[in-house]
Amino acid sequence: MSNIIYVGFCAASKSSTNVATINFGFPANTSTNVNLVSGLPPGFEPLGPSSRRTGLVISEIMYHPKRRSDGRDIEYLEIFNSQPFSEDLSGYRISGAISYEFPQGTILRGGNFIVIAKSPHDIVDIYGITNVLGPYQGRLENSKGVVQLENRLGAILLSAHFSGDPPWPCAADGSGHSLVLGRPSYGESDVRAWKLSSQIGGSPGKPEPISIEPLNMICINEFLAEGVKGAQGFIELYNHSTNQVDISGCIITDDPDIPRYIIPNGTKLGGGGFYAVDRSKLGFDLRRDGQKLFLFAPQMSRVIDAIRFSPQRIGVSYGRYPNGNDAIVELSRPTQAAPNSFPLIHDVVINEIYYNPVSGDSNDEFIELFNKGTNWVDISGWRFTDGVSFEMPTGTRLAPGSFAVVTKNIERFRENYGEITNAIVLGNFSGSLANSGERIALSEPDFVIITNRDGSLITNRIWLTVDDVRYYDGGQWGEWADGGGSSLELKDPNSDNSLASNWADSDESGKAEWTIIENTGVLDLGYSGYGIGSIEILMLGPGECLVDDV
Repeated sequence: MSNIIYVGFCAASKSSTNVATINFGFPANTSTNVNLVSGLPPGFEPLGPSSRRTGLVISEIMYHPKRRSDGRDIEYLEIFNSQPFSEDLSGYRISGAISYEFPQGTILRGGNFIVIAKSPHDIVDIYGITNVLGPYQGRLENSKGVVQLENRLGAILLSAHFSGDPPWPCAADGSGHSLVLGRPSYGESDVRAWKLSSQIGGSPGKPEPISIEPLNMICINEFLAEGVKGAQGFIELYNHSTNQVDISGCIITDDPDIPRYIIPNGTKLGGGGFYAVDRSKLGFDLRRDGQKLFLFAPQMSRVIDAIRFSPQRIGVSYGRYPNGNDAIVELSRPTQAAPNSFPLIHDVVINEIYYNPVSGDSNDEFIELFNKGTNWVDISGWRFTDGVSFEMPTGTRLAPGSFAVVTKNIERFRENYGEITNAIVLGNFSGSLANSGERIALSEPDFVIITNRDGSLITNRIWLTVDDVRYYDGGQWGEWADGGGSSLELKDPNSDNSLASNWADSDESGKAEWTIIENTGVLDLGYSGYGIGSIEILMLGPGECLVDDV
């Protein structure tokens, strides 16, 4: 007998005419020698609260459904009650990209779902569910947006963002999948909380189906649009499991409606193995100016993996490092059908970010750049293409080991710090840095020649990312940088700036002078029969206080 025993639960309704709803959750190990294996896929958590403000959860967003031949509209939003008791939603509102007020008598039982749809009748007919409300006003934008849940008093209980731009799952942007709240512990406003639905069409009004299939371990691992001196580009797949996976019939395409390249029958990918297809065999063009790439299961039944990549340098591939990892980075050299090389690191890096000034005024924000290389770098015409907007003026050059500070308000910066002699000071950038965290990208211009549909050639300017940082305001990211007076500083310019552990709060302890507060006068103690035994000093915020000569 095998030493592995599989034990599961079974449930049945005591009535042959009624459907029983059973929820199993929160598995745990029962002893040191018995391992309980959860059915949740890697990276998923049990559906639960995403906020301390409410037990209600925005659990699924179908913001860009795939176009249907019958013209039906399956755009919807799903709400889940994670509490063990019912919640009266009468007078609650959905706001943001759409507007909807829940009618009187709307009760959501504990552990149940409710769907708010653009076209409720279409959702009922297609999915066969009845827990559907709507229609709402407005539309969930196909590109990006936000939806909020407000209580009867207008207080915002939940605020969920969605987007098809990296690092959001781009397969939810028009290929038929929805966004599902896979990791609620991050909070519904955090991109890391959202995952791709396991099936095309989503699962409105129901728990997300568990999908543990061998094909889930296959990913798009590396891709090159154009090689050096005419060398071919390619797309590479990787099996990041230890088991062999049959990938026969899987489809690589740039269009979710057209099966461009079908992997031949009998193709099996061993554990840790690679499968690469040359650009000439794909049936579509790989473009340097960026595009979407999809890996579909056979018959285009669902998306296994999808990537939206930004403009690419000639001869520089994008890929996952290490192999199979979530993050897509520039690689130091292409490695078709082989393990990926180290990430490509440019000389100019984003070195310091002052995103939430202690003053509360965004005019005090700044971003610092550092040239860690041994050569001068001309950054004329470079610009920030995400987070804020600013283009470096002509003639801006960084010496080896030198800094450039780009400010929100250059006059305010000089008031705060005086004349800086060891850095170039530039400004003013447009926009402001998000206090809750966002992506900042520094890019340099390049040009690409593309062919129009009529066969004519045109030259387009593209922006190639030199360095980017996605910072946050919690977890391992610096506490004092979030409005406490410090900035975020990169500990080592050669380190991986995507890791919070490589950033630290700037040390401001020696930069401020002591403020002396003193007073002389008669202290009215009132009834003094008990004598004076203590003195209390109240501080209105975090800080350091020295008490002397009392």
